[in-house]
Amino acid sequence: MKIAVISENDFGFSNSLKRLEHDTRSYKCSSFHSVCDDVCDGYKPDCIFLMDNGRIPPLFWDKSSIESHFGFCPVLVYFTREGSLKIPEGELKKIKSSDLVFTQNNHWLAHLAFKKINIFRFPYWVDTKVFSPDGSVKQYDCISSTEDLGTADKAKTILSSRGLTFFNNPNCDSDFLNSGKIFLNFEKRIVTPRSFFEASACGLPILSAYLHECSEIESLFEEEREILYFSSLDECASRAYLYSRSSGERDRLTIKSFYLIEKYHTIEKRIRTFIKRIKIFRS
Repeated sequence: MKIAVISENDFGFSNSLKRLEHDTRSYKCSSFHSVCDDVCDGYKPDCIFLMDNGRIPPLFWDKSSIESHFGFCPVLVYFTREGSLKIPEGELKKIKSSDLVFTQNNHWLAHLAFKKINIFRFPYWVDTKVFSPDGSVKQYDCISSTEDLGTADKAKTILSSRGLTFFNNPNCDSDFLNSGKIFLNFEKRIVTPRSFFEASACGLPILSAYLHECSEIESLFEEEREILYFSSLDECASRAYLYSRSSGERDRLTIKSFYLIEKYHTIEKRIRTFIKRIKIFRS
């Protein structure tokens, strides 16, 4: 299948599509005209997959505009990582102009399906060729990737008082994840963070603040089985101390969460779902 992916950062999606032998071309959101140039040169994608967080001009993401520019109309697929309860107007325009919509925002599903939008839940994924345990020595008891540096400083103070080492890095890559024993999350998110999937793939247990009630994270990670929760920084420190000092307790969690990722949340499995939906739509 020929697939044009438009995204500033598709988190390995294009490379994995190529590995699975799909004819895939990648474009930045700011260079949509490059897609038009390639089409003029004879490239006819079966699908245009937009992952943009609102950066592409709405004029370009319109069925009639694309058909008038291209002379044919590929399947328009929109993937949104938007984490708000209310659907922003710019987001809604792209959703309405799309043939298929994939979302991580579980709160939107019923609302948009009622409006007869072809919308499907599409949780984050892991490229296990990038995120996996590397056997390195753990430098820190606890790590996190919060952008709230004030909360990170408070956490560091409390964790240090319990004798725990802690490091925060908003740029969460595999080397960073493999440097810690436990991954901490402090944000009450609506959308399940991608770091949960990546940390689990690297063999870290997740210790998190309770997510927003609309996240429905329990359908992805089960409490006390694949994820642990805390209600305060004091409780976070207490639970972190227990699991940082007990490799057996950590292993009990990481084996289950690692299995969950391998079985249900690899990038290859997401791509199979993606391709299946496109084929169903085109049939």
